[in-house]
Amino acid sequence: YALYTDVEAEAFLEGKFVNLYTGRVYPEYNELLHLYQAFPVKDGEKVYVGQDFNSGFSKAAVFVERGNCIFGIAEYSFNVVADAPRILRRDFPSQQIVWLPDASAKEIMAGYKEEISQAGITLHMRNINPSVTERILVVNKLFRTGRLKLFPKMKQLSIALKTRQFDDNGDPQKGKGPLAPDHICDATEYALWHIVQVSSA
Repeated sequence: YALYTDVEAEAFLEGKFVNLYTGRVYPEYNELLHLYQAFPVKDGEKVYVGQDFNSGFSKAAVFVERGNCIFGIAEYSFNVVADAPRILRRDFPSQQIVWLPDASAKEIMAGYKEEISQAGITLHMRNINPSVTERILVVNKLFRTGRLKLFPKMKQLSIALKTRQFDDNGDPQKGKGPLAPDHICDATEYALWHIVQVSSA
């Protein structure tokens, strides 16, 4: 019960029918609590890159796990996804890079095998994406338990976490254009869901 709000406990632990999907999608995020002073990433350290796809502005969010905490360390908007392996390797020259794209982009990723291999990046391609509910739950629980922090330079993600709302149908809002919050949030969810699953395995 300590990990859930009262409403979440009624839904997930007591089996009641309650409306979880109103207001902010990530109500647990608070800049005063969750921004963290940037630190250098160590040689050989593993970085996880969640990747969303949109023509001209494919958003990516990068995380590193240290101890019991996950740190958001960088965000990207790739004009051309084929450039992503080169750019990621340039920015993380001595780190292990695990790339976690949207599962619906299998065919897109298949076209970049050579670039990914040349950059020495590990591609982790799922058959299907985890459910939206699970992904959102993971993000909120990490913030609530103090296990997720963001570097201040992750400005777009910070704004998106504060502003993304549920729509009238109870679904996380989808937007158009590079500043719509869902794109960077989806990238974040892909990375964090994977990290949590690997850590708990």
